[in-house]
Amino acid sequence: MKKGERRYIIFLVCIFIALIAIEYNAPQPVNWRPTFSKNDKIPYGSYVLYDYLEDIFPGKRITPAERDLYNVLSKDDGKENSSYIIISDGFYPDTLDVDYITNYVKKGHSVFIAADFFDQAFADSLKFKCDNEYDFNLLGKDSTSINFTNPSLHTEKNFKYRQGTVENYFKTYDTTKTTILGENSKLKANYIALKYGAGTFYLSTVPYAFTNYNALKGNNGEYIFRALSYLPIADVYWDEYYKPEGMKISATPLEFVLGNPTLKYAYYVMMFAILLYVIFEGKRKQRIIPIITPLKNTSLEFVETIGRLYFQKGTRSGIAHKKITFLLDYIRTRYHINTNAFSDTFYQSLSGKTLIPLEDITNLFNYIAKVQAAPAIDEITLMTLNDQIENFYRKTQ
Repeated sequence: MKKGERRYIIFLVCIFIALIAIEYNAPQPVNWRPTFSKNDKIPYGSYVLYDYLEDIFPGKRITPAERDLYNVLSKDDGKENSSYIIISDGFYPDTLDVDYITNYVKKGHSVFIAADFFDQAFADSLKFKCDNEYDFNLLGKDSTSINFTNPSLHTEKNFKYRQGTVENYFKTYDTTKTTILGENSKLKANYIALKYGAGTFYLSTVPYAFTNYNALKGNNGEYIFRALSYLPIADVYWDEYYKPEGMKISATPLEFVLGNPTLKYAYYVMMFAILLYVIFEGKRKQRIIPIITPLKNTSLEFVETIGRLYFQKGTRSGIAHKKITFLLDYIRTRYHINTNAFSDTFYQSLSGKTLIPLEDITNLFNYIAKVQAAPAIDEITLMTLNDQIENFYRKTQ
């Protein structure tokens, strides 16, 4: 490396390090983004609440749930009572998740959900509706205050919160199965207990009351302890999946880097420096690139040859069984579903994950089972099987 090039690289590295140092030491603005995550110490994270769960449920196991309800509850043996805590700005489970959470409660477990908004299908299944009534009080930061209805939990002074955070309430609910546990200052229910089978749903419309900011503000932390005191002393699942969009674990290292302001700026500076180096150094050192003829792709010819051999020997069953084997491997690899047995549970799980109607899934695998059981198949059967499998692939793309 020439002396001039070394100085150029050292200069760029120094600029890069200086920018990182400046950005790292610059005062960071308060991040008011609502994440409700146990990992976040920002105002609207739930680090404080998660840290106190061991005190609220002494001697019990606290399990973070990083997956959806289906994947978590399908592995729960149900031998011991437990509780599931979900806190987010919105709770939007899919149909399969709703089935699992309702069956979980029906068996005698408890579920606590605090959210501003609930999925329509979930709300309809429990027969309740939510609404909000904002009071834009320009004279102060606090708007609606809240309290408990139970005399033993009710406090002399209401719990007060920032404007626009606790205005949601339950507009309608099944009065034959519902007990009102909390109200706002306008006597509208914002915390209810809904009996379902042998268990209970505890539903709240004030998720911001359970965040770090409110847990440490005045006596609002007392509201959290009293609200969760309705849950039995049992093992707890703490949800980390149904959080605001974009707050889940980064899928790739680059996504993590771009999600952090300091690392993002450093990444852009580095890429800009690399681009400058390529532009100025590449012009002086670039040589003529020889033309190299690419190797001939013989894969298609190989596939055609193998296909002709199968048809010439009449082994249509071999082709059919390989098509089926590849399909089952595709399902296991992409959707992580056990394909050892074609059961109703298998059909429902595959339908839920692919969004293909249950009837289509059932018809496909019934036909596959028929082909597997046949000692020999004709060309029409093979072509029909191929069309159905290819149609499945198209719907899952």
